[in-house]
Amino acid sequence: MDVKHYLPTLHRDLERSGVEYAICGGIALWPYNCERHTQDIDILVSTKTAVNLRKLITQGYVWDLEYPRTLKMLTGGAPVEIDILIESYGIPGTAFVPSNVVANRNKINGVWFVTKAYLIEMKSASTRAQDEADVACLQSEDL
Repeated sequence: MDVKHYLPTLHRDLERSGVEYAICGGIALWPYNCERHTQDIDILVSTKTAVNLRKLITQGYVWDLEYPRTLKMLTGGAPVEIDILIESYGIPGTAFVPSNVVANRNKINGVWFVTKAYLIEMKSASTRAQDEADVACLQSEDL
């Protein structure tokens, strides 16, 4: 499943719900020419609008009860996992604490993504080999 296909719908639903967000994680590599396959969509959400995520429940989303920071977008096929990171809270497995999502995002193809510099900063805080490879790709695009 190509989860990029669901980004415009997710954007529309988040905007309608009043959620300030930016796409991050593996799928956020795509606009920076470092695409890799991923099965989910990671979003960074502002603390002040995170409460509005509950509005998505009436728009075809359900909470994953096993993983409380994950929503599932019901698509008619396999549900799309949406992992939620909230600014000012640490990212699991890293020492990184994201902040100010609104100041660190750009609208690309009608969808909010974290800036390339911020994505590098987020991924550099991880010790996962995939994140290190992602940083190398992002930095090679600067050359």
